[in-house]
Formats: sequence, C-alpha cells, structure tokens
Amino acid sequence: ASVKNPQGKEINRQFHNGKQAGFIRKKYRMLRRKLGQSKKVKAIKNINDKEQRWMTDLNHKISRQLINLAVQEQVGTIIMENLENIRNTAKSINRADRNIHSWIFYQLQQFIQYKAELAGIKVEYINPKYTSQSCSKCNKIKKSNRKANLYSCECGNHIHSDLNASRNIANKYLEQQSA
Repeated sequence: ASVKNPQGKEINRQFHNGKQAGFIRKKYRMLRRKLGQSKKVKAIKNINDKEQRWMTDLNHKISRQLINLAVQEQVGTIIMENLENIRNTAKSINRADRNIHSWIFYQLQQFIQYKAELAGIKVEYINPKYTSQSCSKCNKIKKSNRKANLYSCECGNHIHSDLNASRNIANKYLEQQSA
C-alpha cells in the first residue's frame, strides 16, 4: 500500500507479506494429498474448512491494518486494482504462483471495501493494465524491468516491485482525477 497526498507525494507505505499464507497453504495441500492417498474424504473436507477459515481471518487482519493506516493518514479514497479476471490474465505454471491463484482476492477486496465504507472512506477501482510493468518514476513500460520482487529501470528507479505497482496505481488515479 502506498499513501499519497493530492499532489502525488508519497507520505506513507505498508507491506503485507504472503509468505505465511503460502506456508500454510502448502502445509494443507500436502496434508490433503496424504489424506487422499489414505482415502479419508471426510478429513479432507474438514481440513479445507479449517484452511478457508484461516484465510478469511488473515484477510480480515490485512484489511483492518490497511483501513487503520488509511484512517491514521486521513485518506479520503482507497484505490485498488480491478482484479475481476486475474486468474485468466495471470497464467503461470510456476509452483510459487499457485499461491497467487489460490488467494482469495475478491474476499480481501470486499473486506477492505466494507471496512472503508464504515470508516467513511471512498473506494475506487482502476484498470490494472501495466501497473507492474511500468516505471513509477519515468512511466516507461518494459516487462523485463521486473525480476521477482525487484523493479529496476534505466532511469535509476530500483525498488520493490509491489511498491512500484502500488505507486503506479496511485499515479493512475491521480492522473484520472486531474484530467
């Protein structure tokens, strides 16, 4: 999350790491595989329910932290990517990307939205096209600039790729407002 003032200057930011969620998801996937080999169907269902409750709890905690940051910084609008077709556009057979496809994006966005509305904060959605491939400083779009968690541009912008994307989301919204 990147918090910017109306002039476009970043005043705060917050990271949420998905490593713990990835570890838990992997743990449950291995357990399901083991129970499946033993033909314990009821136990698999119970584990799926427990995993879903854990993910829902994690999404509640993340959304609460984001809303608390927004309230602290007196944010009037939260801008998020419209992730409607994320599973169709983010195709990858990479093992690490299984977590991306199994994460409950919609649920997290809904939690953020309803908590923001309760706090009197407006929520807007923008098109995510090129937000992770373009530079947040010079706006140059180059897919090869992003390598895992690092975004490096020829203009000298070397930052975490998710921070770069969140800055691009904020910049896109500010551009739309000034147009």
